[in-house]
Amino acid sequence: MSETVNPMTVPRITKVSVNIGVGEGGERLVNAENVLELVTGVKPQRYTMDLQIPASEIAAWIDRIPYLVLILFVVLTALFQQNQLTKKSGNSNNPQAQQMQMIGKIMPLFFGFISWTLPSGLVVYFLTGNIFRIGQQALIVKIEENQKAKEIQKDQKEDNNTSETSTENKDEKDDPRKNRKKRRRK
Repeated sequence: MSETVNPMTVPRITKVSVNIGVGEGGERLVNAENVLELVTGVKPQRYTMDLQIPASEIAAWIDRIPYLVLILFVVLTALFQQNQLTKKSGNSNNPQAQQMQMIGKIMPLFFGFISWTLPSGLVVYFLTGNIFRIGQQALIVKIEENQKAKEIQKDQKEDNNTSETSTENKDEKDDPRKNRKKRRRK
């Protein structure tokens, strides 16, 4: 009788993806690749992004894809950031404000254009700055909304208090006994 081995009992690693964004390279990375090669039996492939060169200097279009995605993220985050700012300021009939809004809509596209020829590290800097400013603007808007809500609640409480005191004063004026006392004092 032949023994059959259950394939589920034999450990097998068919594919291991290790994504390293901005991390440590050198000897530790080579050691990690060697371990992966020993475990899987397949030489790992590196997909790297040299942040010192611009996307325009890369020869193959397939190698440009990560750089183009980075530029696309810069443009999208800049457009989102501009949308946040225009929501806050609203529409204005002032020609200077309209001109600033138009420039604000063109600048994200301009950043995408110049990012094509700038080193990719600078493009990462643009992206990081955009993300930080988006979070900062969202925090500012939330704080302002909370302050406005507190002011509205305070105004409503004051309105309720003044309406209660005015009804008390009205009751005093309508009370004939108090009116007699006032008349006697005169």
